[in-house]
Parts: sequence; structure tokens; C-alpha cells
Amino acid sequence: MPKDVTSGQVIWYERTVGSLIGRAETFNIRAGVSSSFSCPGPCPCAPVFASAYLTPEFPQTITFGTQVNFSAYEIDRDSCQSSSNYYGPFPVNGVSWSSNNTSIATVSPTVSSTTSATGVGVGSCRIYGSYNTIVAYANYPNPCTPISSNVNAYQDLTVTPRVTVTGAELCADAIPLTLEPSSASGSFTLTLVSSAGSVDIVNESRNGGNYRDSFKLGTLPTRAFTSIQATWVSNGQTGTGSRSYSFTVLGDYLTTCYVTELESDYSGSTFTAGTATSSCEWSSRSFFTGFLDKLNLNGSGIDSSNTALQLEFTCTGAPPTSPPYGGWRYRRPTTITTSCGNQPSVGTTIASPTLACGTLVRIDGLGCRRKQDTGGGLSSTQIDVYNGIGHSSCAGWSNIQRRVARID
Repeated sequence: MPKDVTSGQVIWYERTVGSLIGRAETFNIRAGVSSSFSCPGPCPCAPVFASAYLTPEFPQTITFGTQVNFSAYEIDRDSCQSSSNYYGPFPVNGVSWSSNNTSIATVSPTVSSTTSATGVGVGSCRIYGSYNTIVAYANYPNPCTPISSNVNAYQDLTVTPRVTVTGAELCADAIPLTLEPSSASGSFTLTLVSSAGSVDIVNESRNGGNYRDSFKLGTLPTRAFTSIQATWVSNGQTGTGSRSYSFTVLGDYLTTCYVTELESDYSGSTFTAGTATSSCEWSSRSFFTGFLDKLNLNGSGIDSSNTALQLEFTCTGAPPTSPPYGGWRYRRPTTITTSCGNQPSVGTTIASPTLACGTLVRIDGLGCRRKQDTGGGLSSTQIDVYNGIGHSSCAGWSNIQRRVARID
């Protein structure tokens, strides 16, 4: 009892016969007085059952495979009609628990003060808790012979389907997800979420199970997407799952092919151009002019003696015997590197004048590539795809528009 109580009434009684022994006592140390009270209640017999309820006290919704706990409580009232006192709530032990639809939810344990209900299907059901309690007295008021009866309380429970987006990888063009339970079926929608307007990429009927969906990049509008939302409606219940994943559809780009130039692909006129070693020792060598024209555009190549060379940027003081071609002299031998400082790699390297070095993009129909080169003579909406060494590496290539997305 709180220490600051100044007045009121205490009512106590036996819920189990013979369980209560004691008295009510008050005292005031400052005043030096104390009192002891023992007053009869308004009814000769102990209170009886008035009502019961389960907690949580409101309808519950859980996802398939998850649980919610329930407990039972009783409220009692005075056993005589002349009194309107109510007591409790009191927790109830020995409750028998059940579900009215075990295909939706099951309970365990089945006899206890508390049970856990587990969603095993999709839909709605009721969870019942029943127990035996005193509801009245025979031969009232003397003697107080209890009359017991079985009472119950229930709570509504809804189980929704479980939707789990287990991953997202634009480079693999894969959105793996799981719909549970496997026995359920319903209407499924997969949505790419964007503040500029979300886009549904799947809208169909599906059974429970594992799926792997495509981003369908070629159909997506130009905008930034931030997450993936999956919705499955089964048996009137809606399950949702989501996953954060950011990418930006940049639009359609002309995709062209470039290679490390190979001098053996050329013939015709020649020119003796200046070359320098890594220690800036100058010399000159004769090259096919068609090869040098492409080398000046793309930045690197391999000459007819299978030696790599690329544009010279650092050495100065070239003698007249080491003339430039088209304004350029060449580093020879060298390890070919791109303008972003990478060694070009088939399946990885692309050139773009607008993307930042290191930018990862997916090109519809080609897969993921990384900006590792700037290229020469490219438009702002053109991507040059590195495809190897020599003209044969670009044989059969189609210069077409492809949808491109940046992975943020």
C-alpha cells in the first residue's frame, strides 16, 4: 500500500478457503496512535466469477511462422445481489487452450496459465482459454456451498502470409524471394519503389515457394529507385516484404565496341614516329599510319613486334629524329593502362566521357561493367565497351541503343 494514503477502504477475502489469516492495522507514529480493524463484508459468501478475458486484450495479427502469447484473467463480484463490488483481475492457472482452426494457428502448451499461438496457415481463427471456477453458491447463504462451472474467453487471431525478399543484385539481374506457406496461393505484385513514381515489374498469381525475378531493366523509365516491395494477397490476407536497394536508370546509351589496337590489323602507308622508354630515352620507329590514327584516338595499342605502347605524356626534350604523329609521341614499351589507371579487362572495362571513374553500371543485354576509361570522340550518351585485342574482338558487334542503370 502506498505510504501517502490518508483514507480509503481495504477489502480482502479468500479465493481459496482457509488461505487468509490476518487483520487490517493502521498506525500514526507521529500522533502515537494505532488501530486494528476486522469488519464483515456485505455478503456472507466469498465473491464469485463475473467475467474473464485474454491478454492481449485486442485482436492480434501475426505473420506465418511467428507466435503470440496469450494469458487468461478473471474478474470476480460479490456473491450477493445487494452489493456491486468487483475484484481483480486475477491471473488464472490451469487454463485449457485451443484454436478453433488448427490449419491457421496451433497452441502450445494446451494446459497452462499462458500459451503460445503459432501461425501455421493464412486466414483468421479464434484462440480459446477455458477453465473451471466458482460461479455461484448452493444453499445460499448458509452454508456457502460453491457451484463450479467451466467458463471461457477468446481472442481473434489473424495470420498473414510471409513474404521475404532475400536479396537483390542488378548485376546478376536477380531478385530472389520466398512466399510462405507453400500451401497458399494468391495475387503477387513486385514493385520497384521510387519517389518519382514506383513501377510494378511483376503482377501475377503465385503459389507459395521460392522465386527469382528479373529487374526487367529494358522496360524501366529513367529515374532513381531506392527499394523493392513485394506484396502477396492470399485467403484475404496481405503479406509484404521489402529490401533496400538503390540504382538509377540513366536512359538509353549507344553501346559501341573498342579494343586494344593491333598493328597487324593495318596495312598501307607508314610514318616514323618518336618513342620513349620509361627512363625517357628517345628513339623512333616506323608504324602504319592507320594504326597510329586509332592509337591517338584510343590511347594504346600493340605494334607488329608485339610490344605495347601508348600515348606519351611525361617525357620531354624529344630530338628531331623522334617526331610526333598527329601531335603525339609514344611510350614504348609500356604496360597498357586506361585513363582511370586500370589495366583494361574484357567483361569489366567500359569507356565513357560522362561517368565518373569506378562507376558500376548494368547495360541491358550485356551485364555489369565498370567505367575505367574515358575514350576518345564519344558522345555524352555513348558507352564504349572494351572487348579485347584486335579488330576480330569486335567482329559481329551491333552498335545499338541499350538501357543503362547505375548501381548506387
